[in-house]
Amino acid sequence: ATVGLTGSTVALLNTNLISNSDFLMGAFPAEFGNALSGVFDLRMRPAAQDYRFRVQTGWNGFELGAEGPFRRGDASGAFLVAYRYSFLDILSRLGLNTGINPKYQDLSFKLHRDLCENWRMELLGIWGKSLLQLDENDASLLTASSTAFLGTALHYDNQAHHRASVRLYANKLRSLSSVEQAGQRAYHEEQDEMRYTLSATWDSRARPNHYWQMGAGCDLYDMQFFSRTARMYVWHVYAQDEYRFSSRWKLRAGWRVQGKSLEGNRHQKWEPRAALQWRINQAHRLALSYGRHHQTQVHSLYLYGASSASNLALDFSQSDHYCLSYDWSWAEDWRLKADVYYQYLSDLAVEKEASAFSAMNIGNDFYIPMKAGLLNDGLAKNYGLELTLEKFLSKQYYAMLTAHLYRSRYCGSDGVWRNSAYDLRHVFNAVAGYQFECGKSYVLGVDAKLSTAGGKPGTPFGGELYSARYPPYFRSDIRLFCQYKGPKIFYEFAVDLQNVSHHKNLLYEVYHPESQQYTYYYQTLFSPMYTFRVLF
Repeated sequence: ATVGLTGSTVALLNTNLISNSDFLMGAFPAEFGNALSGVFDLRMRPAAQDYRFRVQTGWNGFELGAEGPFRRGDASGAFLVAYRYSFLDILSRLGLNTGINPKYQDLSFKLHRDLCENWRMELLGIWGKSLLQLDENDASLLTASSTAFLGTALHYDNQAHHRASVRLYANKLRSLSSVEQAGQRAYHEEQDEMRYTLSATWDSRARPNHYWQMGAGCDLYDMQFFSRTARMYVWHVYAQDEYRFSSRWKLRAGWRVQGKSLEGNRHQKWEPRAALQWRINQAHRLALSYGRHHQTQVHSLYLYGASSASNLALDFSQSDHYCLSYDWSWAEDWRLKADVYYQYLSDLAVEKEASAFSAMNIGNDFYIPMKAGLLNDGLAKNYGLELTLEKFLSKQYYAMLTAHLYRSRYCGSDGVWRNSAYDLRHVFNAVAGYQFECGKSYVLGVDAKLSTAGGKPGTPFGGELYSARYPPYFRSDIRLFCQYKGPKIFYEFAVDLQNVSHHKNLLYEVYHPESQQYTYYYQTLFSPMYTFRVLF
């Protein structure tokens, strides 16, 4: 399957288990790496100190969950576990047609134990498998994956100046992607990967105006693509300091060194990162940031070739990211944020012969185009403006508006600048909700969401790459809910009206040369879905 894609429309990590997490775009700090545009720093929340159980069914699947201490009244250790199964698959088995039917199931858990004062050990695990199959006329598409993750971490925190952690993870990933046309296999890919991660971090606030962060780590990848295998090491070392000149000025600066070794091919990169923030007054903040970032290629590209893996010598791809941010909080519950950014990408994988191919566009489809003899000669640039107006939940309502205007262009080995596969040009989102309190125990509420985006660039059969543009994306959702909050039980019933306007948003297309016709696959049309959740 393509980058980051599974056979499911639901994220593998259960949202009921996520704690406060950060989504960082642009020039992110030196502690994050092997990424070009953004990182999602996800954290699994700690378990409750009393026994809690959850039964839930809805859009995210049928779910069972439990959490609490290992021993009643003992706060030194606790567990958290949840299991989900595809609700759309359950409806399909009952004979109800919901259009696209993603099949998935997953299991997540987290255990922690306080060893002694300031020391804690954690054990985390995630398992999941998924499958998505599209069949229509004489064309079919299949994408499937399975993931198993197990990790342990040892944390030290003296609650005053220092924190340190050592982490050890193992992650197994298997994926399959296949396309058939007129009974003939047009594309087929199988990939297996085992990843081992060892890392250590240290944070210190020993000095009043400084916040030091240091760390090092290494990832070992055992990769298999069809019958070819390879072993790759990716390591990093970083250090950064956040220095407060005064109550208004703050500078965060750091370096990250990142390297890799793949079958005797070694590369090393230095990455400067810096961000300067000026707090103009209580309501206004201005920030300027820069970051250089590097990322390995899609792993299956390394192992592709006619007789032997011909892309083993590929270097990291590089990105230089500049960002100017403005933040205006004129009230406790209102905020306006504006970001202007420019990203210049280089060392992208392109073909040796003149062509329009660039590895930058990988991840936009259900399959990965395999190319041999690639070089790090490609270029690209992304620039735009993002505005966010946010009303935090207060006075029984919340709202958020986002507008993103941007361009995404790339240059292949033929020297021609083109629209990239991600050049939607604009993305708009509006979210709002209101809650009504009915007595002391009941809450009624309504949530609404509207999303629209520019048409996805496409390639007509025999035409110029990404020279066509599909219809714009549009979707509107409404959610009505009722909650009961009792002393020992909480339950919620909600009705989710997905894609209320019944808009046809294109998911995938297949061209049939014999008839010179296209088969179109669309995302989920109007779909009413209910959610029932009980916590006790």
